[in-house]
Amino acid sequence: MIYYSLDKLKEKNSNFNILFGKRNNGKSYQLKKLVLKEYFESGNRFIYLRRTVNEIKKELVENYFDDFDIYELSNHKYNCIVVKSNKFYFANNNPETNKIVLGEKFGYIWSLIHYNNYKSGVYLDVNNIIFEEFMTDSLYLYDEPKKLDSIYSTVDRNRLTTKLWLVGNAISRVNPYLNGWNIRDIFLKLKIGEIKTTNIITNDGIRDNNRTISIEYCSSDAGGKGLSLASNMNDSGEFEISKQPLLPKSYKKYKSNYKFVFVYQNFMFLCEYLSDAKDTLFFIRPKYTPIKKNTLVIGDIIKPGIYYQRNIYDLHTRNKNLNDLLYSFNESNLFFSDHRTGTEFKQLIDFTIRR
Repeated sequence: MIYYSLDKLKEKNSNFNILFGKRNNGKSYQLKKLVLKEYFESGNRFIYLRRTVNEIKKELVENYFDDFDIYELSNHKYNCIVVKSNKFYFANNNPETNKIVLGEKFGYIWSLIHYNNYKSGVYLDVNNIIFEEFMTDSLYLYDEPKKLDSIYSTVDRNRLTTKLWLVGNAISRVNPYLNGWNIRDIFLKLKIGEIKTTNIITNDGIRDNNRTISIEYCSSDAGGKGLSLASNMNDSGEFEISKQPLLPKSYKKYKSNYKFVFVYQNFMFLCEYLSDAKDTLFFIRPKYTPIKKNTLVIGDIIKPGIYYQRNIYDLHTRNKNLNDLLYSFNESNLFFSDHRTGTEFKQLIDFTIRR
């Protein structure tokens, strides 16, 4: 097996770098190797970034560097790495006393959801940020690209020396960075083993000529070369889909009582409140046609009037019957037309579905 090499991507010298492809092909290993080497050679620290607090619990991150021989890498100075107070430390573990003596701090452990907490700090000792699992088959944060840009700006302070590495295995069509950075077309047309570089698009739609992003569809060997992401959907780096509840009976067996639309990141979903002789439920499917006048729209479109709402559980309307109806929207009575629709809907929404 020939594992992934970071060399070609490093040659691009981009500020932002996306690495995606098959799981376990060496992407994360090469980045961990990079930050260890940079610390021992120049003292540069790094940030290990995940999306939520639950993902940076000590028991989940303390084995991040277990695939390295720290004793040899540190020239026999340390024999292990430990996590304390959301920081990585080199340390020495005495096997006879089972006591650990902390050494040098070489990394920070952050969660993207708490991006505001880091703004007052100074991190001029950091040259690399590793954002693991930046593509997910679960929920994204609201306005996530803006939060990540805040993290980068907090660390870099206009030095343009910080490298952001975004590592992904699960390929998600609804990943907010594809539209947020205007890279969807590049991403989907990229072939295995290829690297494409462009400029970052800022939140206000302006091209940032000072910051570049390089995107690599990582390959660990020659297999699959020449295939684009769109033509390689059966590979293990495909769009990942979670199993979702589907209608228990044919759609024709139900009566449609009310229709409204969800819109998030330009993805539209038609939601119907259905009933039969025994049950009532909500049914969601993709919507591809224009939204009709006087249709309730819930999502991230901001327009005046009662037909455009942000929160399904807190409508700004005096229609009590409608409020009561939508407040019953919960996991137990929610069904989808197919598994992909359900997966993408749950990734896109910015609220937690009631249980």
